[in-house]
Amino acid sequence: MQDCFQIKTSQELIDYLRTNEGIDVYDDFGYQLQTNYGFVYNLKSGQVIFLPNNFRGDGLIFQDEKCFNQIVADDR
Repeated sequence: MQDCFQIKTSQELIDYLRTNEGIDVYDDFGYQLQTNYGFVYNLKSGQVIFLPNNFRGDGLIFQDEKCFNQIVADDR
């Protein structure tokens, strides 16, 4: 399977969400995963961003929701 996501630092993704999407990462998340309470943001472009629940370390940007859902289903 070709990876359909990129690993970025949480700070890079937070800056991207604030600057390009106008999203307040603390208030404007779509939902939290029940397994690890990570924050999920669905972008207008169809991309999905995942940030860890402490907003530190690495996060992920997925090319689309299908990719995100597959990774979650595979428990990766």
